[in-house]
Amino acid sequence: MKRIAVWLFIALVVGGVLSLWASTDPDGFERAGEDLGYLEQERVWYHAPFADYHVPGLPAWLSQSLAGIVGVLLTFALFWLIGRWPPSRPAKPGASARREKEPIG
Repeated sequence: MKRIAVWLFIALVVGGVLSLWASTDPDGFERAGEDLGYLEQERVWYHAPFADYHVPGLPAWLSQSLAGIVGVLLTFALFWLIGRWPPSRPAKPGASARREKEPIG
């Protein structure tokens, strides 16, 4: 468990602190959309809660950092829940040995 806490702490530092120095240039898909002119014709199907990695109503540095921290925590929670479901059932000790010794008949 200590190992998970260390990796979670590292991810929170990356998502909450180092993300402040991330590039503001558009990514490849967004740049291609700008260059080819189809970005202006896009339709929004889903409004992201943290669009452009910012929390509305906060200073820019704080909103970007908070969006990174929330993203790390949500991702951790999702994969932690996936890892715990379905719960594994431990095999009963000696269960296979009893079957071999039972008489057939």
